[in-house]
Amino acid sequence: MPIYNVFMGQGVSVPNLGANTLITGPGAAKDTIQSCAAVILFNTGSHAAGLFHFPAGNILTDGVSRANLISMSGAVVPDQAYIAYGVQGIGHVHNPVTATDPYATNLLSFVVGLLPFECRLRGMPAPTGIASISLAANGSATIGSTRPAVALTSLRAVAAGNYHAAGYRVYGTAR
Repeated sequence: MPIYNVFMGQGVSVPNLGANTLITGPGAAKDTIQSCAAVILFNTGSHAAGLFHFPAGNILTDGVSRANLISMSGAVVPDQAYIAYGVQGIGHVHNPVTATDPYATNLLSFVVGLLPFECRLRGMPAPTGIASISLAANGSATIGSTRPAVALTSLRAVAAGNYHAAGYRVYGTAR
């Protein structure tokens, strides 16, 4: 069961999630979802999935991230989508309602514009700084926020483009 770990500015898509997990956030503190966000796309029919770790900032001025999300959306053709956003916190107290990035609504609007009409988009906090997608036994998406206890396959040094398995694709470059 490979667990593909992407980093800020990077994403991955698979044509069928199967026993794979896509994750972002584990590792060094700089790798967690803080002011940034994870965009997760899922197709309930084909089980295609994608996860992109969007760096904080304005999606309207980030042409590279826009192009990566457009490409990933075309590969997945989602009917479910999620945005896991970094939350504001003081010490151990987090406000799960407020996204840390002041441009969070721009990202939300952009992602809504990418999605087919029937696609459902859900926003959620990432209080642990981790976001993941895996496939449940019933074929539904499981969105998680904990680090698995098993080894991860780091995609940090993997160049954008087709990945080792047919249909797997890496987007962007880890920052």
